[in-house]
Amino acid sequence: EGRRRILSRSALSVWRWRGREGEREGKGTHCDPGSEREESRVSGDGEGRQEGRMSEQETFVAMLNQQIVACEAAIQQKPRNEQAYAAWGFSLIQLATIEDEIDKKIEFLKDCRDKLNHAVKISANVSCPDGSPAQVQLANAYFMSFVFEESDSIAAQFLDKCRSLQKKVLKKSDKHGQMLIQLGQAEKQRVEVQETARRFKGMSKEEKAQEYLRMSVEARDIAEAACAAKPGDAELLKRCGTVHLELSMLQEQLQDMDSAKASVHKSVERLKESVDAAVDKDALNVLAVATNAVGMISEGAEEARG
Repeated sequence: EGRRRILSRSALSVWRWRGREGEREGKGTHCDPGSEREESRVSGDGEGRQEGRMSEQETFVAMLNQQIVACEAAIQQKPRNEQAYAAWGFSLIQLATIEDEIDKKIEFLKDCRDKLNHAVKISANVSCPDGSPAQVQLANAYFMSFVFEESDSIAAQFLDKCRSLQKKVLKKSDKHGQMLIQLGQAEKQRVEVQETARRFKGMSKEEKAQEYLRMSVEARDIAEAACAAKPGDAELLKRCGTVHLELSMLQEQLQDMDSAKASVHKSVERLKESVDAAVDKDALNVLAVATNAVGMISEGAEEARG
């Protein structure tokens, strides 16, 4: 999954579809639209100490904003520049993903839909800088808009457009089966997101952090109970390991380094059990992230004691 900020891993966010196998949300692309593409990844230790984490996020946001400026300039020179519109929309959907405030997230998604619609109208086969089809990212933007939209009638329109695009994409490729799974859970996800948004409305940043902690601890306990009830189940073990990793990220953010260290070690343990039970690419990916996190969190815990 990539070590993202806890807010992006909570119920206030959704899984993003990838147009290219292996793409992760922590990965962005900086490019000069219409010329050579240069890929730049946010550092994998983005959940390190608070000062470093803020610096990395600010750097990532600055990179995305620079790309948007480059896209605007490219479109001024060439109004029907599908690559620039696609890159612009791609930057906006990443900004929407990492944005904490729901209203701002919705605005980013609105602009994203506009830019990606421009891109696919000029060329239906245009790709975003990461290589994913713009239609895939547009379907993703409609899905995210559906999830975060309060109005049921407007949300239904977003979901219809998402499904329409999904059918077009699936006709061209069999690599986007995740869309079908995602759409099957659409209504449930929207209910969860809306309920969580109402719960957090009016809370201070500190109150939100504590509520996220409570939710994460509850999710961990549920996951561990499920594993105990059905020992050796690879999917349950993978889910449990992922939940422990998410909890460690939040505990690290709250500067509870010893708890974060314990959680990430438990994450590695559960993920190894999952892989031993059944080799799974996603489980291996999360295990790699968790293993990398062990060293960073252990270092942070030592510094906290010092």
